[in-house]
Amino acid sequence: MSQQNESGILILSSHTEEGSLYFSQGQLLYATSHIHRVRRWSRSVDKYCPKITVKLPSSLNSSLWEYKLLYQGIRRQELNLTQAKAVIRRVISEVLFSMSRYVDFQFQWEAQTALQSGFSKHLSFCDSEVKKILLQVTQMQTQWQTAHLSHLDPNLAPILTKPVNPKALSGLVKYLNGELTLWDISQKIQKPIVTIARALIPLVQKGLLKFRMLPDLAVQTDSVAEQTNNLTVQTEKTSTRKQPLIACIDDSPVAVESLKQILEPVGCQILSIQNPVKGLAQIAEHKPDLIFLDLVMPNANGYIVCKFLRNAPIFQNTPVIILTSRDTVVDRNYAKIAGATDFLSKPPNPRETLQVVRQHLAQKFPLLRAYNFREGAKKDPAPTSDYTVKPMINS
Repeated sequence: MSQQNESGILILSSHTEEGSLYFSQGQLLYATSHIHRVRRWSRSVDKYCPKITVKLPSSLNSSLWEYKLLYQGIRRQELNLTQAKAVIRRVISEVLFSMSRYVDFQFQWEAQTALQSGFSKHLSFCDSEVKKILLQVTQMQTQWQTAHLSHLDPNLAPILTKPVNPKALSGLVKYLNGELTLWDISQKIQKPIVTIARALIPLVQKGLLKFRMLPDLAVQTDSVAEQTNNLTVQTEKTSTRKQPLIACIDDSPVAVESLKQILEPVGCQILSIQNPVKGLAQIAEHKPDLIFLDLVMPNANGYIVCKFLRNAPIFQNTPVIILTSRDTVVDRNYAKIAGATDFLSKPPNPRETLQVVRQHLAQKFPLLRAYNFREGAKKDPAPTSDYTVKPMINS
């Protein structure tokens, strides 16, 4: 990119994560990913600019709001160029390291004329600087693999499942509360992240510790605020809804039709969303009681959509059921990390689909208890079912 003086976004995507590298005339400006964008930014600012307070804008619609905030801070003499570049360098390193753990990621280049001008070359990274960052990331990745940590996502937060001596692990125990990611802990105790992760593995093997995915730090954007206001009245309507509304986020009309044939006869309404990006407003407007979500769609990554839904307050408690043809232990683990409630295989099995719907909605909608799921007739079902939904893998 540097040699060709291109301006645009290099998108790195795997089946669970997506990152973007922004270039202006061949110079690297910034990097983002769908996971913990605000958390990563805040952590880097705290590390290199601890004496200043950089307030986030009320709207984060700009694709490079982080870069612009740093540039404004320099112009106001609130921080210097060295500090600003250190923040950006740290963010780029973390994004690249997180992405480098995957072997299936793909590259896609999107030319952006808007990135051709308006950015300072002093606050961007030339070819030689990028090579130094890549070397650092490569060294970190080698250490990660040597320590047999390839399966571990550094964006996860460790949490103790049983009491451990507070003096153990050189005082590390007090940070194992499920509220800090491995990156966060590394910064707080000023030790390499690989050292921390390696120290925690024995606790995992003994069943004393597990990992969970945290939502990103909350930032109220204009669009979210508008959606929240619009949902105030809508929530009152959904509270009196007599029939369950189930959304199917899937680009396949066949999958939607299959769910309709299974669920409409028992009184469910189906909301079809073929494009989750464009259909977000529709989902927020109708606030479905349960969501079926495909993993593989041409314009969206199902894991990322699931994480987005879980980070949105209005969907934090909504059951999200992964419905996909990719049914492996790895996929089930990733689904759980992303916040999915359950996992079903395609094509949808009628009994399995009906059972999972009743499991999550029968208390709210008593009408679902009046169906015999094996025969489809109105009848009081037996207390237990002869069909067991395969659980997601426990961590």
